[in-house]
Amino acid sequence: MGQSSSKSNKPPDWKELVDKNKWYFEKALKLKFVAVEGIGYHGGSLIFSQRDSNGKEIRKINVKYARDRQAAQLLANEALCLSDLRGSSHFPQLISLPQTTIRIGASDREYPIIALEYIPYGSLADLRARVSAHGFRIPNNILWHVFRCMVRQILGMRNTLQLPRGQPVQQEQPFRVATSSITHNQPHGRFYKFGGVEAKDDDEHEHLPILKLTDFSRGRREDLSMDGYDEEAKQDAYHINVRAAGRVMEWLACNLTDEDQFSTPQTSKVTLRNKQMESIDEEASREILMTNAHRVFFLDGGLDPALRELVARCLAVRQQDMPPYQQLLELTDDGARARTWEDIPNLPDDRVWDFNEEISKDFVQAYIYDAALSTRSILRASDLAERWRLYDPYGDL
Repeated sequence: MGQSSSKSNKPPDWKELVDKNKWYFEKALKLKFVAVEGIGYHGGSLIFSQRDSNGKEIRKINVKYARDRQAAQLLANEALCLSDLRGSSHFPQLISLPQTTIRIGASDREYPIIALEYIPYGSLADLRARVSAHGFRIPNNILWHVFRCMVRQILGMRNTLQLPRGQPVQQEQPFRVATSSITHNQPHGRFYKFGGVEAKDDDEHEHLPILKLTDFSRGRREDLSMDGYDEEAKQDAYHINVRAAGRVMEWLACNLTDEDQFSTPQTSKVTLRNKQMESIDEEASREILMTNAHRVFFLDGGLDPALRELVARCLAVRQQDMPPYQQLLELTDDGARARTWEDIPNLPDDRVWDFNEEISKDFVQAYIYDAALSTRSILRASDLAERWRLYDPYGDL
């Protein structure tokens, strides 16, 4: 397709954007341009450094802007959803600005902007690509920690906090009366990002930085305070978010599998052994489940079967077979805190390291913290493999 030569159809250049609003960004807000996160015809996302009167950096912020009606509607929708999620630690926090519009280029038109907490360590999509490039699988322990963060997000969207500006963030909890619920509606790893502000009483991110769900431009908000609100609609929203998390988890767990294999819907009949479930429910027993989890997801013998079964239940064909939210949190928390290689029969030797605390720290340092600072991982495959040989799995685990 040919591209229009009209100047008005060109996306605004970030240099033009920053220069045009130099006084606003750099003087009024004490901001200094750092990088472009993304930019296009409809709008963009820029990273700025906020500094004090002495020029010392206080924090980085993410400024998103729109430059047409379509983008303005998406940005307004994101602001609405994030306003309801204000105070929930597993979501980016809105940052107040002195004004909510800017002028771009030579136009006199005002365009809306929002400012968000900067999330520094990349996305799940970045992590998957980095690890896959070295031919490794993402460790079971890391997958459990990611899954638990997703469940916190699901709880936050089910019962929104709506805290006033300036209040410390809180960890999302399963029991709360709320006035709205939200569905995200974009199940892809690029929208899950590592890092940012954590709740002070949070004890879940010692080994993995907090994972935040971003970009609510296509989110949907349900007002629970409206007369005649259907409780069933709230449950539908919950199940949509659970199913989305399941989709991302199977894609992440199968990080050496081509992404195209997850593009075609599938239905499978599987037998659940429910060994992990027995620890919280004495009546749990084997059951047959119809699930939309892809068949390739069941082929990895090194994947924790408890994790596989829980993801399969999140993708159950029937809503009544999906896990309730209290159980979902309890099982992912147990998986992140208590699962070991001894819980997995016939675990391949090279996956025993998945539950080694030191290896997990090395993995996170190499593929999240350090890798976010450069285009390639700090550790080469051979380096990490050499580190693995330093540990006796049966002595250290």
